[in-house]
Amino acid sequence: MPSVTPAETPAPPLTLALLLNQALYAPGDEFLFQAAVIKRVLESVAADQYIVLDVWGEYFFWPSWLQSVDFAPRTFIAPYDVEELLRFVWPDGAGDALGIMLWGALTRPDSIDLLSLDTAVFSFTGSSDPTPAPTETPDPTAAPSPTPTPTVGISPTPLPPRHVTLPGNVAWLDSGLDVREGEPLTVLGFGQICFHIGDCPGTTVGPCGYRDICYDPECQEQPYDPGFHHGGIIARIGDNPPFLICDEYSQSAPASGSLFLGINDGNVTDNGMEFQVYIVSEQ
Repeated sequence: MPSVTPAETPAPPLTLALLLNQALYAPGDEFLFQAAVIKRVLESVAADQYIVLDVWGEYFFWPSWLQSVDFAPRTFIAPYDVEELLRFVWPDGAGDALGIMLWGALTRPDSIDLLSLDTAVFSFTGSSDPTPAPTETPDPTAAPSPTPTPTVGISPTPLPPRHVTLPGNVAWLDSGLDVREGEPLTVLGFGQICFHIGDCPGTTVGPCGYRDICYDPECQEQPYDPGFHHGGIIARIGDNPPFLICDEYSQSAPASGSLFLGINDGNVTDNGMEFQVYIVSEQ
């Protein structure tokens, strides 16, 4: 009896990230709150965007910032969109608070069908110098103790994604981006190639390639995984082993160096068409 591959749930077309410029605010600090959206598909996507400020159970809804439910209909066209939601200078006399929450969600228009969800956390202090003054004369020969920097709630601000066209007949293409091991790395792929131009459209595949066992001899020489994901998008960092991108890779970079994109194919010379790849990195 042939094996049955379960149907895969497609990735949502949008990913929302809430971005704060700091985690702890004091009088005189600039407060900057942004929402970034990555679009994974070529076509435009409509969504309802909800942003909620949660002050210990008291909820204030963007864009009015009132306590009645509010949201904004959005249409995302570009692959990467950043919107400034709130910017001001933190005032004197606001007091102290820990763990103020921000919630963000994208839903399909006029529904509660969730596309993406994210949160951010911040705190504030009424002191313009949150570091306590020393109570005794310091030893001038002692090394100064570093002031701890709060990190909770800081969302890394991604740069606009790098757009790379990856031809199906190119084994390895330098993306022009250097990455660092352990840093967040997101690579999104879409489009189609034909992994044997003489048999198109029968050998046309998407970014994940042909996922079943391949009996073509060239599949035994694929750089990523012989016999699987024939024609799919792969990557390597420097001279390190290749890894699968498929339609989305969103993990920590496994190594440091130049990021190369490629096709999982033992013979790319007979391929046609091209993939479109977007790379989101903090570099």
